[in-house]
Amino acid sequence: MSFAVWEHSGVQYLEAVDSAGRKLAPVEFDISPFQSSRKGWRQTGMRGTAGEIPLPGVSWIRLQGVWRISLARTLKSRVYELPLSKGTKIDVPLPGNSEEGEEGADVVSVQGPSAGKLVLEDYSTYENQDGKMVTVMIGLKADSAFRLDSFEILNEKDESLKASPLGTNYSSDGDDSSAYWAKRFVFKEPEKLEKLRFRILYQIPHETVAVPVDVKLGMRGKIRKGK
Repeated sequence: MSFAVWEHSGVQYLEAVDSAGRKLAPVEFDISPFQSSRKGWRQTGMRGTAGEIPLPGVSWIRLQGVWRISLARTLKSRVYELPLSKGTKIDVPLPGNSEEGEEGADVVSVQGPSAGKLVLEDYSTYENQDGKMVTVMIGLKADSAFRLDSFEILNEKDESLKASPLGTNYSSDGDDSSAYWAKRFVFKEPEKLEKLRFRILYQIPHETVAVPVDVKLGMRGKIRKGK
């Protein structure tokens, strides 16, 4: 279970009270769909805009309320292979928004699979203190509301490689009828690298949860209890 990568939870509001007991205008938050992963934790961001500036002498502002956050399940496709040649393409089936599909299986949908295209946009090698490294960029074109999470790079034994993400390019027609992703990775070259082997990691909607918020913010950030 993780944050839904495609879902923008929209503009939401928290009530604000300052240290003098004065009620301020609600603070507007934009719950971002863009995320990062660190040490096994998935993080998402949010930015708040104060409805009014607190009076001089105020030492903190207390924010209270509820955020509604969309969650999703991440599933895996079967293993795909692309020859190590820039521009190589293959057609693949992609799911709709059903909950069918499981690790190691073809990506399917009860409505019938929609079409997608995988492209090896870039491939190069270089050497550093860790040995020979590989940089790849995998592109995916979808003609439906497909929810790509990422790609899992594999060796010949279907073991996951430690592939570091280097960035994502994304474009969409704006109405969920088609989208394109290009994700770049770098990893240490495994033995017998003859083809790029990987799985598609994709998401299906699961639920929206209510997250209670009660926090004090001072000039130096969050004020923890006991201070």
